[in-house]
Amino acid sequence: MRLYTCSNSAPAQPRGPGQPLHAEVPGGLLPHLLALLQDRGGEWFFPQSPPRATGWPERSGNIGLHPVALNDDLQRAHYQAVSIETLLWLFHYLHETAVSPAFDARLHRAWGAYRHINGIFAGRMAAACTAARDDQAVVLVNDYHFLLAPGALVCRGLPAGTRVVYAHQVPWCEPDYFGILPALIREEILASLLSCHAVVFHSRRWREAFLRCCDRYVPGARVGDEVVDYRGRSVRVSAVPFPLDVAAVSGLQRVEATQHWQERFAALAAGRRLLVRVDRLDLWKNQPRGFAAFGELLSRQPRLAGEVCFLAVSAPVRYQSARHRAYAAECEASAARVNETTAAAGRSPPVHLLRPVNLAESRPMAVAALAQAAAVLVNPTYDGFNLVAKEALLLSADAPVLLSQNAGAHEYLAPAVIPVEPFDVTSTARALEGALAPGGPGRPAGATAVREQLREDAAAGWLAAVLDGAVLDG
Repeated sequence: MRLYTCSNSAPAQPRGPGQPLHAEVPGGLLPHLLALLQDRGGEWFFPQSPPRATGWPERSGNIGLHPVALNDDLQRAHYQAVSIETLLWLFHYLHETAVSPAFDARLHRAWGAYRHINGIFAGRMAAACTAARDDQAVVLVNDYHFLLAPGALVCRGLPAGTRVVYAHQVPWCEPDYFGILPALIREEILASLLSCHAVVFHSRRWREAFLRCCDRYVPGARVGDEVVDYRGRSVRVSAVPFPLDVAAVSGLQRVEATQHWQERFAALAAGRRLLVRVDRLDLWKNQPRGFAAFGELLSRQPRLAGEVCFLAVSAPVRYQSARHRAYAAECEASAARVNETTAAAGRSPPVHLLRPVNLAESRPMAVAALAQAAAVLVNPTYDGFNLVAKEALLLSADAPVLLSQNAGAHEYLAPAVIPVEPFDVTSTARALEGALAPGGPGRPAGATAVREQLREDAAAGWLAAVLDGAVLDG
C-alpha cells in the first residue's frame, strides 16, 4: 500500500547525498507524514516556496518528492486570504462577525485561486497514481489548505481500489458558524469531503460538528454516527488523533541546545518553581487570559510571586497578519501588567515571555521548559488537538497539566489533566492555585496510564485506524 500525500508544509532538505528527509521542527504533522511515507513508500506533493526553488532531489530513500511551483499571486490568495484569514479563523471561531468576513468580489476571486490550486495538486496526485497503475494506493489529503482536493481527485479518476482520506488537523465549527460561508462555498467544501473514503478528525467533538454541518447543508445526505451516505458513497467519519513523536521529543532532551536552555531557565527561576506554557503565536492560544489568570492568583496570594515564575515560550508563526501583530502586542502588554503590579525589589519579574527567533530554536526551548515545569498551562480557546499537552505529560512525571476543555486533546487526556475553562480567567486562577499549592494534589490518578499509552502510539497505527472499515461504494 503506497501513500500519495499533499501538505502545505514541506520537509527539510536532505542534509547530504544519500541522507534521509527529516522534519525541520519535531512535533506536529510533518514527522508523522515522514514516518508513514518512509514505512509505506510514497509520493509527497507540496508547494515550492522561493527559498527552496531549486535543489530538490526527485527521491529520498523510499519517498518521491514533488515540489509544485505556483504563481505568487495565486499562492498568496490561496494561503493568506482563504486558508488562513477565512478558513483557519472560521474553524477557530475567530471572525469578528460585525465586520468580517465580507465575501465581496476580492474574496470570491481568492476563492477561485484556492479552487485552482487545489485542482493543481489533485491533478498531480491523480496522474502519479494512474501512471503507477497502483490499485492499492492511499491518497492522504492534509488539512484546510486542500478542502477541495478530494472532490477534484475523484473527478479526475483514480485506479480502482485507491482510497482517498482527508485529515483535518484543526477544529471543525458548528453549523451556525459554518454558515458564515456563502452557500456555494460551504456546499462545495462538504461535497468535496464526501467524495472521500474517510474523513478523520482529532476528536469526537470536531467529528460531530462536521456531521451536523453535513446534515444541515448537504441535501440528500444520510448522516449516521460515523458514516455519511451520499450519492452512492459511504464515507467513514472518524476521530483518531495523531500520535506524539516520542522518539523526536525524547531525543531533543539530549541535545546541547536543550541542555543550554535548561541551565538558562534554572538561572532565571532563581530557586522558584516554574509554571510553563509553550505555544505558537496563534490567535487561539489564549496567552493574555493565561497571564491575567496568573496575575489574579498573585493578587490573592502575593507570596507566590517569590515562589513561582511563569515562563512562556511563544514561537513565531509562518504568516503574520495585522491581527497577529496586534495579538503579539497584547500578549506582551498582558505579561507586563502582571509584572508591573506584582514585581518586588531585588527579585526578577514573575512572568517571562520569551520569543524564539524561529521554530527550530523554539523546540529545544520548549522541551527544556516542559521538562523543568512544576505545572503546565495549556488554555487555547479552541484547538484541533494540542500536542503540547501530550509533550508535557511525557517529559515530566509529576507536573500537573492544566488543559482547556476546548482542546481536542481533552477528551483523550481527561484522566491525566486538570480541566480549564479557557474564557473564565477567575476559574483558571483557581485551577492554578490548586495546582501550585505546596503539597497540592499533583497529577490526577489516571496520568500514569495515559503517559504509558503515549509511548505506545505510532503513526502506522493511526493510518490503520483511519482506514479500518473505510469502504467507498459505487
